[in-house]
Amino acid sequence: MKTLYEDFIGYKFHQKENIDPIEQIKKKTKLLVSSEFKDHLTIEKDDIFDFVIYDKNRVRHFSDIGSLSNKAHVNRMLWQREEYSFSSLNDEKVFDFLNISHESPDVAQNLLRKNEIAVVPYDSDDVRYEYLKELVK
Repeated sequence: MKTLYEDFIGYKFHQKENIDPIEQIKKKTKLLVSSEFKDHLTIEKDDIFDFVIYDKNRVRHFSDIGSLSNKAHVNRMLWQREEYSFSSLNDEKVFDFLNISHESPDVAQNLLRKNEIAVVPYDSDDVRYEYLKELVK
């Protein structure tokens, strides 16, 4: 009876879980920093960017995760970079666009670089680990 119910009626009530890949990557990054790099890096939530990573020299890396092939992601980073520039903080800072796509349109890369935003590959766990390892050096 349960099998018949599931086959003909029950499946209609199942909710598909919508998993945002950017949210997953943010969680994985925070977990990686807190486990593998806890003595060298700190990560903080930010009101403007996805997160801020402090390296060993206390340089702040303002980071947004997105795809270079997504105009909305690139525009968001540019907008947030400009919004931040109006703040009064004068400490050492870096702006990183963490690219999760394999596509790298030249227009997007040039636009980000002109605005002093580094384009960082961020499309796999291994690449993310290497990026964080570079911040430790």
